[in-house]
Amino acid sequence: MLDKKRVSRRKFLSNSAAGAAGLAVAGGVVASGAKAMGKAPAILSNRSPNDAIGLGIIGSGGRGRSVMRSAGFRDPNYRPSARFRAAQRQRPEPPDLNLRFLGVCDIYEANREKGLAAAGSEAKSYTHYEELLANKEIDAVIIATPDHWHTPIALDALAAGKDIYLEKCMTRTIKEARKVRAAVKANKRVFQLGHQGRQSEVNKKAREVIQQGTLGNITLIETFTNRNSPTGAWVYNIPEDAGPNNIDWKQWTGKGPKRAFSLERFFRWRCYWDYGTGLSGDLLTHELDAVNQIMDLGIPSTAVASGGIYYFKDGREVPDVLQVVYEFPEKNFTVKYNATQANSFSRSMLFMGSDATMELSQGLKVYADRGSERHREKIQKGELPVVRQKIVNPDGSEEKEQAPAGPGARRRGGKALLESFTPERGQGFNTTTLHVKEWTECIRSRGRCACNEDAGFEEAVTAHMATLSYRKGRKIRWDAQRGKAVVA
Repeated sequence: MLDKKRVSRRKFLSNSAAGAAGLAVAGGVVASGAKAMGKAPAILSNRSPNDAIGLGIIGSGGRGRSVMRSAGFRDPNYRPSARFRAAQRQRPEPPDLNLRFLGVCDIYEANREKGLAAAGSEAKSYTHYEELLANKEIDAVIIATPDHWHTPIALDALAAGKDIYLEKCMTRTIKEARKVRAAVKANKRVFQLGHQGRQSEVNKKAREVIQQGTLGNITLIETFTNRNSPTGAWVYNIPEDAGPNNIDWKQWTGKGPKRAFSLERFFRWRCYWDYGTGLSGDLLTHELDAVNQIMDLGIPSTAVASGGIYYFKDGREVPDVLQVVYEFPEKNFTVKYNATQANSFSRSMLFMGSDATMELSQGLKVYADRGSERHREKIQKGELPVVRQKIVNPDGSEEKEQAPAGPGARRRGGKALLESFTPERGQGFNTTTLHVKEWTECIRSRGRCACNEDAGFEEAVTAHMATLSYRKGRKIRWDAQRGKAVVA
């Protein structure tokens, strides 16, 4: 175990980008616009806002320790990849968040020991989260457990006066999402959902482009998730020494269905409905959060989902291929999502407007549409490339195009409306570092985080509507007056 509570800046440089979950690297600016939430809570009232914040973590598995690293606490035995180390050498010195790690809780002994090694000598070990929450020196907690524990732990933490950083999906059900949102407000806590894409400079720039009206009337948004590896499909390695002797299975299953001890269910819990939320809650929510940040998405009127278990015939219950269509008639657009865990072809998020199409991946590009009135003059002068499909004659012959088809294709002549917006490599921290930084700043100021309980509620409901549609094989409608999802 480390002798000091915080790793050195040099050591932190080798880890602060871990856990970015494939999202674009953000610049070194934290999201602004925090609003006052009232006076500081009683738990901090006897100390200066400049005092170190006492942290605890509940669930110090892989993702939990990744968030710890982003906060500046690293297991000395952690060995990042060569690619990761190369990226870190180009990054600026990380921020000192002035934190003390005081508690680590995990029911799996190996995870708990690794978390303690990262946290430092001040941290106490806990096997029951209630005991960690009873520690009055702990001001705030990171909750990185499987989804089925998010709600009970979050509710107990809020009641104990703790501020919360909660990993996605926010909850397992819509009913739970209502409870968590209400409890955050009732207890006046600072809440940040673990959608680190909120700190992406690309997403912030995309929002500006849309607010300027560059795209015209947006009618269709498409977004995707492609993976092609066992890890990408949640088939995580199972340690040889893991077993009932060092895993508290009864505590882990909680109030869920009673099942025989299973290493597959414990380590690969995302593959089972008892504990996880499938593609909708785990991966779709990242895409939803980006669109929500850019477009103020809200909750859709309807959701239709389909898919199946087509590749990973390993006993899982959640699909490895999923398609979802969300309708927003009051906003006059549709959002389409599809995912496969058996193909890694890289695709971009597309915002299709009457005047232009915006393409997001690691950067941002905007192309005028050939039917645009707004950009007609520049198009006619040949100053802008256009999004154009192949023209096929009745006899089957193809006409020669003025420009290649589709966003992302190579284009000849002229400049795009926005040729490219990509943050300079190495000029910022990973988005999880910035997300944790914003959370800690809001704890001190009693501000409102970018991915607060309202944003988290919208995304949880939207994700769960897709899950309900997939499992019931029916269209699901959101009844806003009753606050319920119903079969359409």
